[in-house]
Amino acid sequence: MNSFENHSIIASSVDELVRMGTQHVLDHGDRFTARAGSGLQAYGTAYALEDGSARLHTLRAPQSTTYLARELYAYFRGSLAVEDGLAQAAPFWRTLCDSNGHINSNYGYYVFRKPTEDGGTQLDWVRDCFKKNPDTRKAFIGINGIEHKTPTLDFPCTVGMLFNMRRGRMNCEVMSRSTDVITGLPYDIGFFSLVNELVAGLVSVDLGEEVLPGYTAMRTAFTQIYDKTAGKIEQIMDGEIDFQNQRMPAITHPEATLDDIVHIDDAVTPQTETVLWVCRQAGLEIV
Repeated sequence: MNSFENHSIIASSVDELVRMGTQHVLDHGDRFTARAGSGLQAYGTAYALEDGSARLHTLRAPQSTTYLARELYAYFRGSLAVEDGLAQAAPFWRTLCDSNGHINSNYGYYVFRKPTEDGGTQLDWVRDCFKKNPDTRKAFIGINGIEHKTPTLDFPCTVGMLFNMRRGRMNCEVMSRSTDVITGLPYDIGFFSLVNELVAGLVSVDLGEEVLPGYTAMRTAFTQIYDKTAGKIEQIMDGEIDFQNQRMPAITHPEATLDDIVHIDDAVTPQTETVLWVCRQAGLEIV
């Protein structure tokens, strides 16, 4: 197909989203070859998770839950040094770092750590946008930037995150250049939906009114299944979804949760169930 393509895949859980996305690529994908390998690839696809709390990928549990927790922990730390987090989630990340051991795709760095010109973070920017105007169209967190226009093996897949508040719900739209259905989608949208839940809670505090988490959507130009991971398709398509274990603890105290994230390296036991859950599922010893 050479004309414009626009496909929307909408589901209430990550499990269903991955299963539907897998079928979509199998039905509509073209053969492709890239640096990372060959496989099937579809185009112009939007993945929308309507219930962001159902973010655990039970079809490949328990390893998928452990990996998500370790990736979340790495994102909370927000370090671009691969050994500080992402390599602990999966050794594969070491193959993408530069000669200094740096990685570009620690998305938590851009949300929680990278300073803006005024010394705040992009998360601070988002909060300020909603304080000034609840109908803002500027609540954007940029990830892939001009600093990545180098001969890097780790060119971030995510362009950025845009938040909007509508009818008392916070929604997050993620722009992505490329999304791997099996090894990327469940964990990326797991993180983005968690950030959306956190933003909803923080803006509720800022505005003095309840803002509930809405949908989290990823609009991706390319979405693929590599031949090297095609062996997992049967497990995804024929496995049994564990509907009782699709949720991690909800963010009930957003300011304290953010404080736990910001001080994750301070050797202090997290005070919120959300961050405690991440640390425990990641296999960390908690005081």
